[in-house]
Amino acid sequence: ADTDLSGAITTGQNGIADKQDNRVGVALESLIANGCIISGSHVQRSILSPRVRVHSYAQVYDKFNGGGGIHRGARIKRAIIDKNVVIPEGYEIGYDLEADRKKFVITPNGVVVPKGMVVVPKGMVVVPKGMVLEH
Repeated sequence: ADTDLSGAITTGQNGIADKQDNRVGVALESLIANGCIISGSHVQRSILSPRVRVHSYAQVYDKFNGGGGIHRGARIKRAIIDKNVVIPEGYEIGYDLEADRKKFVITPNGVVVPKGMVVVPKGMVVVPKGMVLEH
């Protein structure tokens, strides 16, 4: 069953693996919150919020995830995924920008952003309301 975690080791323990199928989940250069499960998948340069499950054979690169799940074989790169979003099996985000542009907002740097989310660009200075900067 998809929710049977008896063979998985979660980030609340000492490793990231799926004992049942002898697959190992890999997380490199990433911030993985407690309760995440990376089951036989690859996560790199990403931030995963608590309780995100990355299913077998999924590939995740340069991504922020606010919660939810990434199903088997899904591929995501250079994307911001809002909370409670489930990426279906085999789905790809960030690999075909023209297709992504029909469903999502694409920043000038090619980052896929869900519609309705705000991205603060790299290097931008955020000034509190009412404050005036003088040169």
